[in-house]
Amino acid sequence: MQETEIEFKNLLTKEEFDTIHDELFKDIEGTEQINYYVDTDKLDLRNHHLMLRVREKNNTHTLTLKVPTEAHTVEEFHKPLDQPVNISDVINKDMLSRPMFLIIRSNLINRTLKVLGKLTTFRKEIDYNGGTLVLDYSTYLNQEDYEIEFEVDDASTGEEIFKEFLNTYNINRSETIVKSERFYRALQSEKGE
Repeated sequence: MQETEIEFKNLLTKEEFDTIHDELFKDIEGTEQINYYVDTDKLDLRNHHLMLRVREKNNTHTLTLKVPTEAHTVEEFHKPLDQPVNISDVINKDMLSRPMFLIIRSNLINRTLKVLGKLTTFRKEIDYNGGTLVLDYSTYLNQEDYEIEFEVDDASTGEEIFKEFLNTYNINRSETIVKSERFYRALQSEKGE
């Protein structure tokens, strides 16, 4: 399965997170999801701006390859897995869908792919002005962070709505790096790289 994802995101302070949570998400039931990030020991996928993960959510396991196409937009390729993964597990080519395999090979990546670590997110979502507003609290490698995301079908109107939302809560707009990159930076810091 393939899909296009358009989203805008911003990291939050704990105080900003709490304010938004209490005003908009207090009565919303959350879900937990765990992202297991997959790459080579030399981070070849990351170095080619690709991201491969296995997401565990509601007792399902989905392998996803994300390929950026333009600002705030990525193509995603998904394949359900029959079983969970663990840190250090190897992801072999038989686990990849054909499009995933071809994209990875076209970037000359032929080293062993393995699970390098995990990031756990507690997520709440609401419908908001024609899109989905997502409030995330994530933990990974002795780190934690807070984030707001706005997922939409149209990038231009979505960006305006998101800016208005941030202005309403007096949140400074910052170009937020994606969760996978925050994970990889923490991983490199932990390894002293």
